[in-house]
Amino acid sequence: RGLPITAHDLTLSKPFLPRGERRTSSGPCMASAEMAARTPPLDAAPSRSRSSSAAARSEFKAVLHLDRSPAWVALRIYHVWCILVGLSITVLVVVEGFLSLYVALFQSPWVEGTQAAPLNLAAACLLSVLLLSVGSSLCHAGVLLVRDASRVDGFLVFRALILGDAVNSRLGLPAAAAERQSSSSRRRCDLLVQVFGIYLPLDVIPVMASMICGGPAQWLAWVAWMSLLEIFVFWLLVCVNDYVSKVKA
Repeated sequence: RGLPITAHDLTLSKPFLPRGERRTSSGPCMASAEMAARTPPLDAAPSRSRSSSAAARSEFKAVLHLDRSPAWVALRIYHVWCILVGLSITVLVVVEGFLSLYVALFQSPWVEGTQAAPLNLAAACLLSVLLLSVGSSLCHAGVLLVRDASRVDGFLVFRALILGDAVNSRLGLPAAAAERQSSSSRRRCDLLVQVFGIYLPLDVIPVMASMICGGPAQWLAWVAWMSLLEIFVFWLLVCVNDYVSKVKA
């Protein structure tokens, strides 16, 4: 009726709240603030995982700082030379196998003039194709091992194959290198593989054999045999990895 509105009228216009219940917010800003306070941080776990992965990458980069050491560079060059020696022996063994097969092909019992059995010729051809396939695959494995020995992280693929990791045949790299470096147990296994699978056959055994037998010739012979053994083991592991990958695919 035209009367002025007093503060008493405003207090009477407020909604009635039951006893024991209090107002939790005075507006949309307070409500959003309280909801944000009650909501747990969803990015806490991802942040911890990101921090752990960053720590693993920093540790992996710290390992890669070995490429600045002259001793480590010299050891890599020595390992590359050892695998090159083994690759040369592998090529010579394959060529010797081909020559032996071709010499035997024109001798008894493969071929005896015009009375040779057709099955003997077929068997000789199949044996030649098999030797060509195995020999080329073995030489290719030797070339891959030379490349693997020249990496900053020496014999990365060879160690991954020994540990049972899957290796991408197209890229020539293990599929789980970062995960292996981030796990302490896998790092210990990797260290054991380096000691007993690489450094002991290529570095320790030839030196010990030359000291026992005497003479640098024995050292060179043992280096050649150990390098040939490394190439053969690497070739077997590559064949197993290819077979397992094809079965899983």
